[in-house]
Amino acid sequence: MTGHRGKQAGHDLSKMSAPRNSAQWYAQRIEQRLKLTDDQPDYIDDRLDVAFGRIQVNLYSLFFDILAYTENTGDVNEKRLIDKCADIGSNAIMIADQVQRKQFKEK
Repeated sequence: MTGHRGKQAGHDLSKMSAPRNSAQWYAQRIEQRLKLTDDQPDYIDDRLDVAFGRIQVNLYSLFFDILAYTENTGDVNEKRLIDKCADIGSNAIMIADQVQRKQFKEK
């Protein structure tokens, strides 16, 4: 099975080089967004479809923010777009975390 750019899916992550600067920067933004919710109830019990619903809401909002930003209408700035992308990433991490916890429980 081939993935992005024709590379084999499921490649050995231990042989990969360090993450790109842009990936490290984005990961830091996601971590900042995750820390904002550290005092909220644990998401571990969230249903996956509920967590995915949060991603959908953020994607929908991001779409309209991008339109406003590119058309120079409204009060959308770069920070808002970056924060919205980080929110999407943090919700995706929450889903992956739940799945990973289940995977390790079953082993």
